[in-house]
Parts: sequence; C-alpha cells; structure tokens
Amino acid sequence: DVAPSRSEVSMLAARSRRGGVPRFVWRMVRRHMKPLGEQDPRPKHFREMGLYNSGTNLLRELLTRNFRAELTDPRKDLPETVDDCKFWKHSSLTVLRQRKPHLLRGCGAANLTGIAIIRNPLSWLTSFKRIAYDLGKCNQGGDWLTRPCKFPSGTPEDSLWGKEYPNVETIWSSWVRDYEALPSFGFKRSVVVRYEDLVLDAEAVLTKIASVAGLALPEEWESIEYAVHPSPVDKKNSRKRAIDHIRNKNYMSSLSQEALKQMCTNLDREVMRRHGYTDCDELGF
Repeated sequence: DVAPSRSEVSMLAARSRRGGVPRFVWRMVRRHMKPLGEQDPRPKHFREMGLYNSGTNLLRELLTRNFRAELTDPRKDLPETVDDCKFWKHSSLTVLRQRKPHLLRGCGAANLTGIAIIRNPLSWLTSFKRIAYDLGKCNQGGDWLTRPCKFPSGTPEDSLWGKEYPNVETIWSSWVRDYEALPSFGFKRSVVVRYEDLVLDAEAVLTKIASVAGLALPEEWESIEYAVHPSPVDKKNSRKRAIDHIRNKNYMSSLSQEALKQMCTNLDREVMRRHGYTDCDELGF
C-alpha cells in the first residue's frame, strides 16, 4: 500500500468537513498518513532556454516524451510549481538579471534543472536569414550581418524591448556566454547541450540530462523523426534532412565567402571553440 501524501490528505480533510468523506475513511487515512518529514519529493522540473532556430521545440518534445518530470512553461505553470523561475525561453539572462531579476529568483530550486540548447552559429545564421521571428527586420538587406539589430516592442519578453546589439552575430555570442554561466544566474543544476548532438545522438544527450536532473532515461525511449518547430516547411523525414545538413555542412554552400568572412569576424571565436564549432578556424578567417 502507498501512504497518502499530505496534499491528498488535505483534500480529503476538506471533503470530510463538507460531509463528502465518511468519518471511518478519514480516520484510516490519518492513521496511515506519512509523517511530515517523509513526504514524497517535489516533482522534477526542467527550465528550457535557447535562441530562436536553435532546436528548443525538438528539445521540448524529447523531454516531455521521455521523462515524467515537467517541462516548465510560464504560460501554463502555477507560480509555486517553478519557484518563481519563470521566463520566456528565448530571453537574455543578462538582461533579465539587470531589468527583471525577480524572474530568476527561484532558479536555484533543488528540483529544477536549467537546460540550454545552442547551435553552430553559421548554421544558426543561415536559418536566421530565412526566418527571424520577432527580429524580422534584422535579416533584411545586403548589410544584415553588419548593422545593429534591435528587439522591437511586442517581443514576448518586454525586458528586451528596444534592446540593441551591434550585429546579429553578437546576439549568438551573448546568449551562449550566458548559458556557459548558468550557475551565476542561480541554477544549482544546469546543462548546456548542442543541437547537433541532439539530432545525431539524442539518446546520449538525454542520458546526460537525466544524470544532471537525477532522473533515469526509459529503456524504451522515444525519438522524433519529424519537425516540431512552427516554420511552414515539409516536416516529414526532417531528422534525416537535419543529419545530412549537419554532416555535410550544407549551410556553408548557401553562404558567400564575403558573408562567411563577416560572420567569422563578428562572432566570438573563443566561445565557438569551447563548444567545438571550428568552421571559422578551418576556413582560415
């Protein structure tokens, strides 16, 4: 038999007061109730974060399919379920700390794991050029890689409204530097994963996440073979296409030498190297 939790007992007590639970049932429940120090542990939670076009939707789908832990979503969760660690997944952590630090206040909860996903910046920039979501004005024109990029009013996280960066490449570098420093934003459990690894070897990435979160990956885990992002593209066999895109570096063929040189000039090369992104070094720029 499984002893009732205190929340279940509280619910039964309320019903008992209303006459909805027979007294003998209530007496049995109280007799078998767990002592206060022996309650079931709080459910595990994930706080997912990443730039647009970095695989956050794929990560979310894999996490929700393979773990009983909850992937916290500010649009759905009650405040107490995430201990006030509530922010839009594409937010800048640095900007949040400066302008809305209360949104990070509970990120050190023992039952919460922060998971950041990053992507090869050259591949990310080719996707950004195709669709930039809230930053739609930043991927237009021949100078899109060199001019400043500003988050517009209406961006889901208002702390970013009017925030300007010298160029698009700086956004990638800034966000990834934040993810490298997740403990400094309050996270006691955190991990950074690469989109490329999630596509090529999801099991290894999920096992790594499980280890950090104190969970176990099911023996029969579920993979994702189709696209789960909101972009209006053919979503069948998307994993096969993504594998080909990564292994053959198809993103390189869509960029001119001038564009590649500009990207490599503006990106933080040390940050790239720390995560195994060496395209710019290999190109000699």
